[in-house]
Amino acid sequence: MKGLFQDIRYSARKLMRQPGFTLAALFTLALGIGANAVLFTLINALLLRPPGGVPSPESLVRVYKSDHSVSSSPLSASSYADYLDYAKATDVFSGVAVHMAQVVGAGDPADPARIGLETVSDSYFPVLGVPLRGRAFSAQEAETGAQVVVVSHNFWQRHMGATPDAVGRTVQLNGKPMTVIGVAAQGFQGSLRGFETSAWMPFRTAAALGNAAINTNSRGDNSLLVIARLQKGATVETAQRRMNLLAWQLFTAFPDEWSNVEDRGRSLTVLSEKAARIPPQIGKIAYPLTILLSAIVALVLLICCANVAGLMIARASGLTREMGIRVSIGASRMRIARLLLVESALLAIGASAIGLVAAVWIGEIVTQLLPRLPVPISLDFGIDHRVILFTTFLAVFAAMVLGMAPALSASRADPASVIKGNATQAALGRRRFSLRSMLVGAQVAASVVLLVTALLFLRSMGSAMSSDLGFTTENIALLSLASEPGYQPTDEEAARVALAATEILDATPSVRKASWSSAAPLQFEASRRGTMIEHYSPGKGEDMEFHFSMVGPSYLTTIGVPLKRGRDLTVQDRQGSVPAVIVNETFAQRFWPGKDPIGQRISNDGGATFATVVGVAGDARMVEVGTGDIKPYMFFPSLQQGYWGIVLHAQVDNLTAEMLVLLRDRVEQTAPRWKVESQKTMTNQVAASIMPQRIASAVLTL
Repeated sequence: MKGLFQDIRYSARKLMRQPGFTLAALFTLALGIGANAVLFTLINALLLRPPGGVPSPESLVRVYKSDHSVSSSPLSASSYADYLDYAKATDVFSGVAVHMAQVVGAGDPADPARIGLETVSDSYFPVLGVPLRGRAFSAQEAETGAQVVVVSHNFWQRHMGATPDAVGRTVQLNGKPMTVIGVAAQGFQGSLRGFETSAWMPFRTAAALGNAAINTNSRGDNSLLVIARLQKGATVETAQRRMNLLAWQLFTAFPDEWSNVEDRGRSLTVLSEKAARIPPQIGKIAYPLTILLSAIVALVLLICCANVAGLMIARASGLTREMGIRVSIGASRMRIARLLLVESALLAIGASAIGLVAAVWIGEIVTQLLPRLPVPISLDFGIDHRVILFTTFLAVFAAMVLGMAPALSASRADPASVIKGNATQAALGRRRFSLRSMLVGAQVAASVVLLVTALLFLRSMGSAMSSDLGFTTENIALLSLASEPGYQPTDEEAARVALAATEILDATPSVRKASWSSAAPLQFEASRRGTMIEHYSPGKGEDMEFHFSMVGPSYLTTIGVPLKRGRDLTVQDRQGSVPAVIVNETFAQRFWPGKDPIGQRISNDGGATFATVVGVAGDARMVEVGTGDIKPYMFFPSLQQGYWGIVLHAQVDNLTAEMLVLLRDRVEQTAPRWKVESQKTMTNQVAASIMPQRIASAVLTL
């Protein structure tokens, strides 16, 4: 042990006497270790850190119901009626709860703060076991929609002044008084990773606030996420077998609601809390991207280690005589290797400390730079034992890589020859050259891999950005319009606001055309509808769920989608008129090849009502950017279908940041109880849709 401390002191003094080499080695290693630490911190926040404030999270599971299709989004939400059946599986579950994320306004109704809300079943807190100051709501309060709420620790601090008498006080949510009956334990921010929940209330209570209501009797209202706690001794596998049986029983009892496009029963999937920390739909993108980025930063670390090892080998030429003397007076080659490994370890430890500081700093920057979203986002990028252990592993790995190369180089020389000066520089040079050549070769190979991968990603991103999407991306303004918290507009009121907003935009100088849609093109998780085609019998397993938008008059003209046949939607396509729809070319060619699609009819409610095709639009990539086949798409008149959301689209001569602000102000002046939640360009919307490729390209380029 004494010898080890001597080696540490000696190595530290030697490194301090060579500040140029030490700083170069430290910051080169810090780059590699820091990149890995930053990525691991992000992975830890998203995937590894268990939910805060929840005891025994390992016994929690998620239950997902498959959707109507068999080809996309197989893991979906459930209905309230389904939840009641899940809760009866007491042989595997000690409790089952459902919840749904929403947003409400808190505080002064004139200027409310938007906070995250989870509407939940009365079993929610008992299932999770979250400690509360006060109590959770009862089954009777949930049934009657009592004006009660449980708030988070952060809400208690920010909006209630952290007063000790918070329980029993009243807070304003969506402009209505709610009695606080409980404060959740510190660290608990809900059961949705990344979504900062500040309040919890029963479903019926939230409906009274004007938020989205659920139909507790319908099995078709699949909007609730299910979380359950396993019975003692039960496993995910036993729960899965029980849910398989239950799914078959539900299909037998309710064949219409529980069938899919193959006329088979839907399935239930049980995932552990750990496996379901990221929603399955997002996980399809997030997991491959995480693996790719991990491989990239690992290569970066190897390149940095090889770089510093090369410096240490070059530096070892001056240590050869010293090592020869040490060996000649009795030092073993193991002792020589230990001395050099200690020096490498000091460098690796210093670089790891710098890397950890960088990870904390970058985490704070990322938190500050997160875009302003309509929902509250919260991710904990803090350093915990997992990040420290991972960084320690990197330090050990770097020390081994750095120390072995110079140890081999310096210890191969014959001590007697070195001391007598008989070891020629050529011989020593050949030994060093061999190791340095290997390191340089490894650096070049890794750099080529990174470079080629970066070029492929940049090419892919460039192709995506420059590809013909079928609609105009330049000089299109997008303004997302939403009613103020607590105000639930009727379909007629929403239609009046949308028409008035487009009229004021049309009257604005330099605006060529304006309309609206329920969602912007390339929106994440675009809406789909089960569709019936008149006089068409689907084949077995044929997917009959298609994406759609609710749009205003002249929407296709506004975004530059060509009309191939028929007419565009107009203000005459409103409630009371014959239901209309426009389909894209792919839709028309699939279902009416060789026929005139105009006048054909489709239904989205099982044949109760039919919409008549009045136009055929050119194919456009409304759902995703890419080179794959374009899918069938439908455009329904918003004035006829009701309020599904309002995203204003304005085609402008020269769209600038100042013009966006002007358009926002003009719209808000026409609708006092509405607010523009976000304004952006169509170009930004396209860029956001390929964010994974952009992140990977940026990391590779750096």
